[in-house]
Amino acid sequence: MDAVIARYKQLLLPVIRLSLLLSLLFTLFIGLIHARPHDEPALRQFLIPPDDCPAPCWEGIRPGVSTVDEALYILRNHPWVRDIEAGSGESYLIHWNGSQPAFIDATQPGILSVQEAVVMRIRLPARVSFADVWLAFDAPSQGSYLCHRRVWPRPVVHFAAYPETGFVVRMPLDAPTSCRETFVPAIPCVFGQVQSFWSQDAEIIIGNVFARFRDYSDVRAMRSEFCIEPS
Repeated sequence: MDAVIARYKQLLLPVIRLSLLLSLLFTLFIGLIHARPHDEPALRQFLIPPDDCPAPCWEGIRPGVSTVDEALYILRNHPWVRDIEAGSGESYLIHWNGSQPAFIDATQPGILSVQEAVVMRIRLPARVSFADVWLAFDAPSQGSYLCHRRVWPRPVVHFAAYPETGFVVRMPLDAPTSCRETFVPAIPCVFGQVQSFWSQDAEIIIGNVFARFRDYSDVRAMRSEFCIEPS
């Protein structure tokens, strides 16, 4: 019996050491994230709609409610916008003039998606990380992972949703090449990907797009339903 116990201890010791190492690394990265300069109040002000514009709402435009004419009027008179360009299909591109907040990526246009003359979604290119969003708004309540069947440079996309505020952040991952190599929220299978998890660039999507998501803590169901294994 003593030999069996000793054998189990011998087998478990490397696992315990690895677990402690992962916990230490994760704590270290969290500390680095908190040490990063960020402007939480400005990000919250940018994304939280005013009391007279129920979520989802951005700059007076309400996806699912505002007509395209109403939205274009607001944008053409907006101090951050240089011009509006018709895009492919029912969409419009928002070009920035340099006066926009620093966390908008002015090298990329925003996208106004329209259906039957009503605005459905607003996509905003951002210079914020998932860590910035988490620190400003705490943990998301919903989310998912989506893995494309083809091996792309960034095949796994992480979604984190804040339906109470009316926005989703969409973040393609750099490291994984398949769903089996990806990781679950906050507990990566590969500890070298912890930093990538928090530093993902976040595209902001404003609109009623929450039906596809699950509880963010329900990782097992989220992976089985939304993560398509590459063939």
